[in-house]
Amino acid sequence: MRRLPVVLMPGKGDYALQPVFVEDLAKLAVEAAQGNDNTEVDAVGPEIYSYKYLLRAIRARTGARCLILPAPKWLAYAAGKFLGFLLQDVLITKDEIRGLERNLLVSRSPVLPPCSTRLSEWLDQNGERLGTTYANELSRHYE
Repeated sequence: MRRLPVVLMPGKGDYALQPVFVEDLAKLAVEAAQGNDNTEVDAVGPEIYSYKYLLRAIRARTGARCLILPAPKWLAYAAGKFLGFLLQDVLITKDEIRGLERNLLVSRSPVLPPCSTRLSEWLDQNGERLGTTYANELSRHYE
């Protein structure tokens, strides 16, 4: 967002997601590994965002000036594919777009979320550093 003039959002961006902080997720995994039971846990944070609101919040906290524009899913995917080619990375997949559309990234559990770190607070503390360097996912995980 810091370096692009435009960010294309697949569809209207009204789908929900519930971000989880990586350290909270790691703690959950360690706790689950210490038990003997087969358990299923919704590993989610305490806040639910629309994708559109999340992009706007990140833009605001980072000081980015890009336009966030709704686009047909195929166009947003194609743009991500093209940028991914230039960066030698994968920015978004068709499965990720489908998951967003189906609201698969938000818990339906009536139980309070197990992870306590609020993305809004994390963004307030880390927004000025967020996106200052590019972290290539393929390089980080597969080299």
